Amino acid sequence: KVAPPIEANLDTSFAGSGLLQAAGNAVGIPCLSVPMGLAEGGQPCAFQIAAAWGQEATAVSVARAYQQVTRWHMEKPRGFGE
Repeated sequence: KVAPPIEANLDTSFAGSGLLQAAGNAVGIPCLSVPMGLAEGGQPCAFQIAAAWGQEATAVSVARAYQQVTRWHMEKPRGFGE
């Protein structure tokens, strides 16, 4: 799902979102989001990494490995910080 504009009301933007987006919180497993590009409208896109309970280091290692071979985490959405 593409991120809503920064000025969007998040209550309505994420209304009806499935449990998958909150699965980590619901079951207490470590999850983190990693930038993976920009959508056509310039909004940032990300994917989520989830690991087994107690395996925070695994999730961070996977995210770090991805970021070492990409530059998406360095990109800024249009109009941000200009």
